[in-house]
Amino acid sequence: MARNETGQPSQLSQGYLLESLSKSVRSGSNFYSKLRLNSITWLGGLGDDDVHSWLDALNEKELSRLIKNFLRASVAYNVNPVADQFQRAFQTSTFCNRLYSFFNKRWFFDQVLNDFLVRSFLRFGYEVSFEALDKGAIEILGPYGISYTFRRLAERISQLQSGFVVRRVRYDPWPPAWWGRLLRCG
Repeated sequence: MARNETGQPSQLSQGYLLESLSKSVRSGSNFYSKLRLNSITWLGGLGDDDVHSWLDALNEKELSRLIKNFLRASVAYNVNPVADQFQRAFQTSTFCNRLYSFFNKRWFFDQVLNDFLVRSFLRFGYEVSFEALDKGAIEILGPYGISYTFRRLAERISQLQSGFVVRRVRYDPWPPAWWGRLLRCG
């Protein structure tokens, strides 16, 4: 950086430095265009007119941005310990852990289908058809209950049969012949 005879940076280097600073920091406001960059000197060279022009350039908009940024930084600094406690409680809860793992997965269609539909159908099939019906029927009937139940079922079916069709089928094995006789007989 070029310096003048007093050891302070020259006006030319100050102008380049402040111009590059204003270009890098500028975010669409006209704050830096209000400053008289060439009149500002380094360390103690500020006169009363320069200070007033600097303060005039600061309007409410820039000050409110500065205050908001300091408030945001203080909120972030103070919320961090509370957020750690919340994160520990969130990670130890079973529901929150399942919710986190669900949203942390890639959402393939088959994964969503398996999580919501297939798993519930499998649980229903296990709890209702297997536990209640299959195991319950075997436990109710017992080891001799199945043979007893089928014997009674066969007796009931045989009581429903009159033997009329069996007699016709026994004498005429050809189906169209006995079908016609069945319709004529009353």
